[in-house]
Amino acid sequence: MDGLPGLEMVFEEEFPKAGIQRCQVHVTRNVLAKVPRKLKKTIADELRSIFYASSRKKTLEFFEQFKARWEKEIPSAVKCLERFLDSCLTYLDFPEEEWISLRTTNAIERLNKEFYKPQAY
Repeated sequence: MDGLPGLEMVFEEEFPKAGIQRCQVHVTRNVLAKVPRKLKKTIADELRSIFYASSRKKTLEFFEQFKARWEKEIPSAVKCLERFLDSCLTYLDFPEEEWISLRTTNAIERLNKEFYKPQAY
């Protein structure tokens, strides 16, 4: 789910025991949109460390370091990440071999793109 409040609300009502995984690519883009150009590469690298950590504990440690380092300089970016961090980590509740397909909505978006692709007859 990518920030569609109505859809998330209905989803939570219909599937109360299901977790919501927010797309890490979209959250990364949202965070980077709040970062000055000169810091984008550094922040992107740190976000990768957060999102690709080997455990929830490690992820939260990396986030705390990120927050301590950047909260004063880019508070809106830190707040954006903090707001969505938990929903970006739902994939950690699943077996590690499934993580790569759960982190982003890229597979779904690719499939949808095929549906909307003009057909040559």
